[in-house]
Order: sequence, then structure tokens, then C-alpha cells
Amino acid sequence: MKRMHPCRAALLVVTLVLVVAWTAARAGEDSLIPRPNTVTLLDLGANCKTCQMMEPMLDQLAKEYAGRADVIFINLDKHPEKAKEFNVSIKPTQIFFDRNGKEKIRHQGFLGKVFMANILNDLLKEELSEVSKP
Repeated sequence: MKRMHPCRAALLVVTLVLVVAWTAARAGEDSLIPRPNTVTLLDLGANCKTCQMMEPMLDQLAKEYAGRADVIFINLDKHPEKAKEFNVSIKPTQIFFDRNGKEKIRHQGFLGKVFMANILNDLLKEELSEVSKP
């Protein structure tokens, strides 16, 4: 049997770790929501047209806010128990949490990327002003 080159093996391991991390963030199954000490945008949706339209925007926001805020999508078709847990009756629903885990804003239906980014920016500004208080 032919052995794999060590660099190739390391690359494979890193790729698998990234896929697992991304999948956990997308599914929201095993992680705490809202994320501790982090501004969090939680989008609860399904396979509806509106949810599908929002998916690329959420992916972009997740990349743009990496390290500053968490953007999480939960598919309610796959995890219907989350609808009850987060009191969701309309898909999609976006819930914005501050770094203390307090729900600050809830929106039902389609929400554009600019609006989501503005809310995240406002929550991050609040976080900075709290840190700078004596």
C-alpha cells in the first residue's frame, strides 16, 4: 500500500477540521446559542425561497464578521425543535444577541444584508462602549 505524503495528510486533516467547524456553525446543533461573549446573529429558516435568497448573504456576513460576531443558520426542517426553543412561528426569523446573550432585536421574514450588517455594527459598537467605560 502506498503511503500518503506528510504534507498531504496534514492538509487533509486541516480540511476535515474546517468542514466539521463550518458544519457545526451552520447546523447550530451542538453549540451554545447565543455564543458566549460574542455578538450573535441567529437565522432560523428552512428550504423556502426567502430562506434560500438569504443564504448567500448570511455566508458573506459570516466571513466578513469572523472573529467579531457569529452568524449562525439553523434549518428548521432538519431541527424543528429549535422553532419551539426560540419561539419562532415565521420562517425566516433573525434574532440578534448582544455579547451577554441578551436578545436585542428580532425580525421575521426577509432581511437584507445591509440591514443585518448595520444591526451587527450597532451591537459591536455597544460592546466597545461598554468596554471603554471606567
